[in-house]
Amino acid sequence: MNPHDKPFEPVREHECDVLVIGGGSAGIGASVAAARSGAKTVLIEQTCCLGGNGTAGMVPALAPFNYNQKDGEPYLRGVAWEVVERLDAADGLFGMGKHQWWKLFDKEIAKGVFEKLLMEAGVKIRYFTFFHTVEMDGPMIKRVFTVSKSGLESWRAKVYVDTSGDADVAASAGAPIMMGDVKSERMPPTYCFTVMNVDRAMLGDARNVNEAMKRGKAEGRLRNPDDHRGEKDIFGPHAMVFNYNHVYDVDCLNADDLTHGVIEGREIAFELLAYLRDTVPGFKSADISTTGILLGVRETRRIRGDFVLETPAYFESQRHEDDIGVYDYALDLHAAQASKDSQEGYYDIYYDKRTGPGEFFGIPYRCLLPQGVENLAVAGRCISCDRPMLGSIRQLSSSMVMGQAAGTAGALALKKGTRYRDISVPGLQDTLRKDGAYIP
Repeated sequence: MNPHDKPFEPVREHECDVLVIGGGSAGIGASVAAARSGAKTVLIEQTCCLGGNGTAGMVPALAPFNYNQKDGEPYLRGVAWEVVERLDAADGLFGMGKHQWWKLFDKEIAKGVFEKLLMEAGVKIRYFTFFHTVEMDGPMIKRVFTVSKSGLESWRAKVYVDTSGDADVAASAGAPIMMGDVKSERMPPTYCFTVMNVDRAMLGDARNVNEAMKRGKAEGRLRNPDDHRGEKDIFGPHAMVFNYNHVYDVDCLNADDLTHGVIEGREIAFELLAYLRDTVPGFKSADISTTGILLGVRETRRIRGDFVLETPAYFESQRHEDDIGVYDYALDLHAAQASKDSQEGYYDIYYDKRTGPGEFFGIPYRCLLPQGVENLAVAGRCISCDRPMLGSIRQLSSSMVMGQAAGTAGALALKKGTRYRDISVPGLQDTLRKDGAYIP
């Protein structure tokens, strides 16, 4: 039968134990954990590589990794720290150092490291495949539909993990969703890119680049003058990666807006390169070698789960009986607009309101469980939290920790013949600790 005779019927149907949707940091943690626990695991990813914003989006660093003051060990362990060690062994980190907070990494090496990690665990990886929708049976996801060059396909699993970053699966399943602040404002994305052929000897102090970016905005030659953000990180002797300037007024759940954001992001990248070539010694022969294929998205949907992690947890170093990990990064809540007042408010929060040495907050398992859906867990920046806490927990490294917990929980649910909410939380925590996670 010609498949076009019934264009809305799945061309192919698949089955597995655990289906993970989204191959970013959280998806890496979830799929590795589930597969190592013995579950037949499939990972669906819409691009052609693993790592999400860290590779396809060119975000410079796996960050941040802070360390226990008593023993010098990182708070983020398990799969997250294994990734750091594997990147280091593959010569994919730039000046790792025992206590380096921001772990700059080589994107191309990382792609291979991530793939090898998943394949060794027994994960089936499927690239070039977009999540489309779900079919429900009461509070249970019956199957997931995807679209790709292979057509419309269905995937039946016993449990599912949403690591899309945008809570795509949870939203499609009818779970309650939160977005933005009370004014519906959201953090803007940033478009990242890499510049090569920088003459470091002629440049001298790399901070000269930051000063040039500020000067260019003050002179009106670079856009968004009140947006103070302009970051660069050194990649090897002749390269710099730029996490530079926000792209404002982009709804990152809208394909037209995403298209506009990428186009504007490229314009901003080449605008900056022209200015640096013209004004900064060492940039005369510089070129942009790579631009991201994804915008560096910071905020879209968050689920409303069985527990909402709220801002007091950060300042009071709160712990919870169902913690699956701990974290301590600043409330990195980027201003939704480029106005001077908004930008100054961001810096006040980021620099002046931080945890002290040895202080951290717990991430509860309940934050991974969307209300109203029984066989789905969520991990990454779309977990159940208020907006200031999103500014902290949305990082690449912390997402791996949450992903590991979600994948482990899914495998435990299969073994016990139960649902995510009914597993033994102490049993989950014991398994995570056995697998290297830090839950004090």
